[in-house]
Amino acid sequence: MQVVKKILIIALLTTIAAGLNTPKNPLDNIHINAESMQYDPLKKHANAHGNVKLTYIVNSVPVTLTADDLQAQFDDAGKLINVIAENNVEIIYAETHLYAQSCTYDFNKQQSECAGPNVKLIKGKNELRGTKATIDFNTQVFTMHGNEEPQISSIIYPKKENCHKNP
Repeated sequence: MQVVKKILIIALLTTIAAGLNTPKNPLDNIHINAESMQYDPLKKHANAHGNVKLTYIVNSVPVTLTADDLQAQFDDAGKLINVIAENNVEIIYAETHLYAQSCTYDFNKQQSECAGPNVKLIKGKNELRGTKATIDFNTQVFTMHGNEEPQISSIIYPKKENCHKNP
């Protein structure tokens, strides 16, 4: 009986230690809320409609994506691979807000491509407008593209540092 208890305790401690050493998968903390959702297990595909809100974590920072409609594709293990958000899309990441008509997000690359007639990227007072934006959440590089005249418009307010009068 004592030997069995020792083996169970060792097995329990080994399981706990293995769990502590396993890195947390950021894809484990993805939440989707909507007025209605449908999931097809054969196609590994989900559709969400009405006030869709997708939340997840990238680089320890929460990301919120809202839209009217969302299509999600899952892999064989049930992990979210990519989503397509459409109509009134907004992505909030730290202090950055992006507005577009549609966005595709690749969870493996942690990149999003957004498009629409008036794509807008706002961070603080700074603002970029165009027709297509690419966001790389790993590098935190946000790129704006334009297809028509005026191609890209921007309003940039530089930080004021060391603002003291010259003698």
